[in-house]
Amino acid sequence: MAATGVALVDRVVLLEDLEHLEKRAQQLKLASMGRLSASIAHEIRNPLGAIRHAGNLLAEQVPAGPLQRMTSIIESNSLRIDRIVEDVLSIARRSAAREPVHLPQFFNGFLPEFVAQVDTSWERIKIELHSPEAMLFDPNHLRQVLVNLLGNALRYAGDKPGAILIRWHGDGDRPPVLRVLDDGPGISEAARHHLFEPFFTTEARGTGLGLNMALELCAANGAALRYEPGAGERYGGGFVIEPEAALLQPLTGETPSSAAVHQDRERPWQLKQTA
Repeated sequence: MAATGVALVDRVVLLEDLEHLEKRAQQLKLASMGRLSASIAHEIRNPLGAIRHAGNLLAEQVPAGPLQRMTSIIESNSLRIDRIVEDVLSIARRSAAREPVHLPQFFNGFLPEFVAQVDTSWERIKIELHSPEAMLFDPNHLRQVLVNLLGNALRYAGDKPGAILIRWHGDGDRPPVLRVLDDGPGISEAARHHLFEPFFTTEARGTGLGLNMALELCAANGAALRYEPGAGERYGGGFVIEPEAALLQPLTGETPSSAAVHQDRERPWQLKQTA
């Protein structure tokens, strides 16, 4: 080396995980889009209120017929825009009032309401609760997250019993996660990169805010939300809610290690604890 006259210079090589950088960039992108959307939503509310008010006044004065139909279209679409605005603002107001949520009791209350709301068969949804921990989560936030995830699953799942599976399960020493799986075709790899972006949707009448809202509400409760493709089994994939290990609360008293759905005609949603 000395003969060539080239001096040795110390160098430091920095290696960074590109996947980590991509996730961080995606988080920054979603955060900036969320702030922009909330600002726009505030600006939309005043003119939207004026449009609805004018439409209602017009509806009172026009006779029954085609013009009445036009005022009905104004009202229904104004309400749809108002729901979108409220969804955006709900994402911006994401403060959480966390408490231990015991999932058997939670699902006994939530699922009958949800099934009645979406008018589906209760046999399509199967529950498996295999872990005794309670999730520290805002119950209202958890309801909204599950409404969005289950609503997405219902669009693609079949009609057979158990087409949708909700599973609370740990893996060895790892803390439990809550999965919402369906037997549909799964989400394409191209669409997965945009799943949680505001206003991204593959539905003609979708708002593209449901999954973004679910992501933000999970984040407000210290939980992660991600999509996992299926592995050749019945379920083509699904969403995973992963709470922080420190946020899991042990149940007090004697608690069996798992729970299953006790389906009978009297109380089809009663969760029966099983050893």
